Amino acid sequence: MRFTTLSLPLFALAASATKKPLVNELKLQKDINIKDLMAGAQKLQDIATANGNTRVFGGAGHNATVDWLYKTLKATGYYNVKKQPFTELYSAGTASLKVDGDDITAAIMTYTPAGEASGPLVVAENLGCEASDFPAESEGNVVLVLRGECPFAQKSSNGKTAGAAAVIVYNNVPGELAGTLGEPFGEFAPIVGISQEDGQAILAKTKAGEVTVDLKVDATVENRVTFNVIAETKEGDHDNVLVVGGHSDSVAAGPGINDDGSGIIGILKVAQALTKYRVKNAVRFGFWSAEEFGLLGSYAYMKSINGSDAEVAKIRAYLNFDMIASPNYVYGIYDGDGSAFNLTGPAGSDAIEKDFERFFKTKRLGYVPSEFSGRSDYAAFIENGIPSGGLFTGAEQLKTEEEAKKFGGEAGVAYDINYHKIGDDINNLNKEAFLVNTQAIANSVARYAKTWKSLPKVTHNTRRWDAEMEQNFFFVDGLNADKTSKKLMRRHVMKGKNAGKTFHRPSRTSQIVQYRPMERIPRPLATQFFSFPFPVPVTKVAGKAIDDSYDCSLALIQASNEIYLGIGYNCTNSLSCISQTLDQLKVRLNSKEALSDHTMSIIMALINQEQAAEHYAAAETHMAGLKRIVDLRGGLENIGDSVITVKICRTDILFAMQQGGHPLFHRDHIYHVKRSLAYKGFNLQPDSDAYSNRLGPIIQEAFSDTMGLCRLLNKHQDEKPLDLLEFQEVLVSICYRLLQFRTIYESRLMQDAQSTYHIGLCLFMISIHFNNTQFRIARRGLIMALVKEAIESKLSEHEDEVKFWLLSLGGISVSLPDGREWFVEALREQASLLGIMAWEQVKGCLAKFPWMDAIHDEPIRKLWDQVRLMDV
Repeated sequence: MRFTTLSLPLFALAASATKKPLVNELKLQKDINIKDLMAGAQKLQDIATANGNTRVFGGAGHNATVDWLYKTLKATGYYNVKKQPFTELYSAGTASLKVDGDDITAAIMTYTPAGEASGPLVVAENLGCEASDFPAESEGNVVLVLRGECPFAQKSSNGKTAGAAAVIVYNNVPGELAGTLGEPFGEFAPIVGISQEDGQAILAKTKAGEVTVDLKVDATVENRVTFNVIAETKEGDHDNVLVVGGHSDSVAAGPGINDDGSGIIGILKVAQALTKYRVKNAVRFGFWSAEEFGLLGSYAYMKSINGSDAEVAKIRAYLNFDMIASPNYVYGIYDGDGSAFNLTGPAGSDAIEKDFERFFKTKRLGYVPSEFSGRSDYAAFIENGIPSGGLFTGAEQLKTEEEAKKFGGEAGVAYDINYHKIGDDINNLNKEAFLVNTQAIANSVARYAKTWKSLPKVTHNTRRWDAEMEQNFFFVDGLNADKTSKKLMRRHVMKGKNAGKTFHRPSRTSQIVQYRPMERIPRPLATQFFSFPFPVPVTKVAGKAIDDSYDCSLALIQASNEIYLGIGYNCTNSLSCISQTLDQLKVRLNSKEALSDHTMSIIMALINQEQAAEHYAAAETHMAGLKRIVDLRGGLENIGDSVITVKICRTDILFAMQQGGHPLFHRDHIYHVKRSLAYKGFNLQPDSDAYSNRLGPIIQEAFSDTMGLCRLLNKHQDEKPLDLLEFQEVLVSICYRLLQFRTIYESRLMQDAQSTYHIGLCLFMISIHFNNTQFRIARRGLIMALVKEAIESKLSEHEDEVKFWLLSLGGISVSLPDGREWFVEALREQASLLGIMAWEQVKGCLAKFPWMDAIHDEPIRKLWDQVRLMDV
């Protein structure tokens, strides 16, 4: 027994002697060396070389990559390793392009159909976003189009509609162009992208004479089974997990040794080094497949676990490493706190960014923020409310002079000149960046494997809230994306990965040169319809709210001024003011004020500002966010403040009318207002029903109520029969009836008599809502296009007065550069046709239609004076 007793402590001593030390940041960094990193990169190169020089997902090269990663991690005995299968659509191909016999580098768009074409090159009018942009000569020929304003799919589809044999899109910024059509099997013409430089050179040739083109597009589209590889430490707290990931696939064009061989080798070597240590928190390494086809692997993984709040809440943070050894590198850190780009990650992303910054500071190395907009595998984690961060050394965008001074390398050259090309091989890696960034990975893995003290605590509720904020309040990012932006955002093949660049703003000198004086437009101030006393006493509590609102208002007003004064959206002052507003909004959305009236007011101001800047896709994104807030509050009827509710409706109506689409909300309280008027001894009955027999019931009612409103206010101006809120309620109700009857787009297509009155009433409502400032907000050219189409529609010869009314509304609603001269000439002709010579005759004609004297008389009088001057 004595022997047995003595043996117990000896056994414990032996066990403790073999116990692994707790992971340490400095020690794990020292375990990383460039020899091992390059050996791993060489293994990927060998795999690619043996399999057609590519590791594209679902192909033999990628399958070999998956098998090697799985076996390597399994052999450590330190991890539970699994392959996660999923099936996705594969699309790949090549393009060859010759212009006047010269070879031009061209990249196919993902999901393009195959095809061949040769013959004269046709240049599209405008940007190819409308079918009419493709001239008649497009039939059977190749058409050259500039990138911009609408998705590539829209350009390709319009080309197909026009009968084009193929479409070539040239970049609108320096560098080459790769992209995607977003979805397969559409009605597309074959489409490729070329650089801005080649596009401009070809365009210059077309101006000198005919240009011949030979284009061949080979393309394949099929379903493929592929695999994620996931390895999680056997020890550690599995309820508080760090996930570290990168993508294991390449594009079809090359071996992808930097993109993203560098990321997965860096992660793999850290995973192997970690086996020497103990961890308190479990670490999960993810090697995602099919990233190059739209982040498919990471989304497949999150989809497999996000049905359970508990599983998602176990992931405390996600670190993403996609391209960490670019040859002309920068040290880019994802901008988790949004301080550089106003694009924030979920709560905790700021702490991850600061931890990476701390690492580079200790190494006495510079760094730059990289735009955190979701164009890499972290997007799936962000959308599930998981704090995210990572490193990025740059893709196809050009290095700036400032970056060249900070990091070395060559300014004006892409960070990775072999991005998505066959040249992305073992010789494409910058060894210094490769080593430093992998050591940074090791530093963060060691830190979070020990403690989460720098990140916020997680509950199911907070994680769900963060996910809700990211998925439904993405509008705060202000991205220039269309209504499919959330999907296209994930397809970085369209624009390449984020470059981590700061804004390049025009010089002060160029801003002064661009300044142009504004034409002064009459605006009646403080009329009975557009003024009211301050609604609340200025107490200390109210004062604080006023100050916050004042800050946002000043910032947005200044940003709008920069646009109106002709300096532009991207000038220093404008961007700074927008940044201030987004900063305040970001803070509010991360607080209990996320759904407040004040937050909605800021968003509505942003929507109007973006429309003024002609950033309609950004305005649409903000509108979707506003809709989500209203939904979360239980709908419009549950917004307690009627003033806020009406403001929401006005914003919705303006956006719907400009875009030609359906509104997001509906409100009709006109009957409440009618009861209130009756109690005061007034009514909304019109003087006559002169046009009721020509209109359907919906338009007839809207026309009648509008005429009644005008009669009431024209006749009783001094008595103020309506207060401001009642006045706005009537306008909102009529507008929603009009948009419920037809959208403006639908009326433009039908061009019947009903549509003419519909458009006329919509123009009248726009003029009332924005009181002679609508030309600053309405889409450029929209009002003139609407009026032209309406007066050319199927009106009888007895309705020439309707045309005069439409021309009058349009003429007072546009600025001089937006077509006022055309309105003056058209009004002159229409007045001559009707025998209108004097101002009194003008008033008599317009009185038969919706017309509000206090608002419309002064601008139409000045417009009429211009008409009369033509006869002098």
